[in-house]
Amino acid sequence: MRINDTIAAVSTPRGKGGIAVIRISGADAIGLADRAFKPARNVSLAETASGRAVYGRIFSPDEKTPIDDGIAVVFRAPSSFTGEDTVEISCHGGLLVTEAVLTAVLTAGARHAEAGEFTRRAFVNGKMGLSEAEALSNLLEAKNAAQLRLARSGLDGRLEKKCRALYEGLKMLLASLYARIDYPDEDLADMSADEMCVQLKDWLGELERLIATYKSGHAIAEGIRTVICGKPNVGKSSLYNRIVGREAAIVTDIEGTTRDLLFETAAFGGVTLRLCDTAGLRDTDDKVESIGVERARSEIKDAELILAVFDGTREPDSDDEELIKELSSMGGTVIPVINKSDIMTD
Repeated sequence: MRINDTIAAVSTPRGKGGIAVIRISGADAIGLADRAFKPARNVSLAETASGRAVYGRIFSPDEKTPIDDGIAVVFRAPSSFTGEDTVEISCHGGLLVTEAVLTAVLTAGARHAEAGEFTRRAFVNGKMGLSEAEALSNLLEAKNAAQLRLARSGLDGRLEKKCRALYEGLKMLLASLYARIDYPDEDLADMSADEMCVQLKDWLGELERLIATYKSGHAIAEGIRTVICGKPNVGKSSLYNRIVGREAAIVTDIEGTTRDLLFETAAFGGVTLRLCDTAGLRDTDDKVESIGVERARSEIKDAELILAVFDGTREPDSDDEELIKELSSMGGTVIPVINKSDIMTD
């Protein structure tokens, strides 16, 4: 890691927008920004107060013609996202002008930041812990309100604080234990043996409570691994398309249309489903279809949620009973879906 370099990158999404933000971070961030950004008032960025927005023009260091007008904000170490001197230049959000402003900053002497390097520097400089860095990534990737709340909780450092408190407590307990072992005749331990046992039970309970939150947290952050399965032509792909919100799978009235696994991620009922559509489960002599059926069974075994689709227009038969028996032995939660209710007859 070239952590002593001054780095720069566009911090806003690529594309046409109202503004774009170019972030510069490192020991020479303010000096480099001064070469590319000229405040309207004759005061350099080096003389500008931290956190103050300054209007000015952006130039390439080797040209006299301005690229764009913009705003620059200086954040002096350690009061910045990365813990280093940082300057953020806001310019108009066109693709060409944004690239031109970034090129001006790089020409001034900055290095193009690697993916995630600003967050990595924030971690290295003690501005955030690993759990907070992960929460920031989840915040940027959030696709529903539940993911947003979970990521926000992580950024507040709640998990980090609980883990650190447990770590510090265990460290103190070990110190007392070693003191008791090494000097049994002297009262050097901070806790008695009974107090140690009580404290350990309390911490064990706290750890179990933290572990218990993993399943729900994982489901929100990563999505629930979900499989749609059933016999051929029961409407699995129609359900898949309805959840996904588009025609992602081919739908026909021909049995065995879906032969391979199809994957999509979809927000559904406030949670994210990592959805898989599968081939119809049946015995077949068709070699290609049989491979699809085997892949479907393998995917079902690893699923956290199974949507078992049944045709509501037909009476249950022995194949349906066999499927129900097979799914009852799976580890995932099984939800039966009675399909084709729009064409059911009394």
